Amino acid sequence: MRYRAVQAYRPLLNDRNGVNLLREFLTEGDTAARRYALCVLDCNEVKPSNDAPGYAAAQRALRKLVPALVAASFDEDVTVRTRAISQSQQFATDYPEVITRCVEMVGSDVFSESHNVSTNLFHLAPEHRRLIGERHLKFYADNAPAFRVMGSGTYKKMWTYLGDEHVQAMDLLSAAVEGGVRSTQLADALFEILNDSKSAVDCRARAAHLLAVHFDTSARLVPNLIDLLQSDTPYLNVVCATSGHSFADDFRVGTQAYDSFRAAIFDILGKIGPDAKDAVPVLNEYLDEFINPTPIARAQNRTLDKADHQAIAEAIEALSKIGLNAKSIPTLKFFLQWPVMKSVKPDIATLASRALRSSPENELERLRGQSTDKSPIRQ
Repeated sequence: MRYRAVQAYRPLLNDRNGVNLLREFLTEGDTAARRYALCVLDCNEVKPSNDAPGYAAAQRALRKLVPALVAASFDEDVTVRTRAISQSQQFATDYPEVITRCVEMVGSDVFSESHNVSTNLFHLAPEHRRLIGERHLKFYADNAPAFRVMGSGTYKKMWTYLGDEHVQAMDLLSAAVEGGVRSTQLADALFEILNDSKSAVDCRARAAHLLAVHFDTSARLVPNLIDLLQSDTPYLNVVCATSGHSFADDFRVGTQAYDSFRAAIFDILGKIGPDAKDAVPVLNEYLDEFINPTPIARAQNRTLDKADHQAIAEAIEALSKIGLNAKSIPTLKFFLQWPVMKSVKPDIATLASRALRSSPENELERLRGQSTDKSPIRQ
């Protein structure tokens, strides 16, 4: 019945009385009347494609309803409020009243209202992104005791309910970062997740990635990552990803998949760059395991898999971005002979050659002088 009623209502958008009736529903109606009006406006038949008959008239009518939609955004029902302001944003982005109302709603104590409005406001009014970020951090801080672990194994995530919304801690913190917040409080929260062995490996990788890319915390982050690499935790071998942010924009980190948490850490160290020089011996040691395998590894005769190759590739890339030491020279020269593997691009030998050429020639000569391997580097 509702579908038929909505279908029947579309012609009235070309009629002044029909538009006025919708405006009356939105401004003077109760919650049920507003829900119906929003259902009409949200129907694809009401918002046809550009070449459909009546499109121009429908668009003119909808723009006239923007003030009424703003009025409906004060309804007592949170769903009506958020849908009304969302519709107003679709029909007009140049109304100051729409932006003003969105900013008011971002400050709401109701998470679903604040977050849903933030998604559109993030693009409509970039000058308010900091407010959005601070609001999401406040939701995290105010509800920190309520977050609990959900899931099993390496997929455990900190989550809680904010109203009827199922919310993950990492999503709130990511939104805060994307909003431009760089406070000590936010950095501490990300470090807490990174160092929490109960957190999902994806969340830990994501926290480390945000800290490396958006915070000046390398003096604190690098020792954390080194400790993880030397901990022999089984989590290092788990597939993970650094997930994208809550709001789609050029600022987002994006989603990158890794065949192991270890490979993700190597990549993050590379993003830190020269400030991660304390990690160079750890990277050399990892790569050296494939040159001089331990007796246990030799006895097991373990076959290298795709995860090993990706970790080797990320470790070599990290060395090229951080900088080499004398021990890196013979290690990288060994990998110049590495066979091509289709699943790893560019291939290991190419990465090793690029890493050896990443240092200035005079620095390379100095390192070669400190190395026990004096043979020339094949280009």
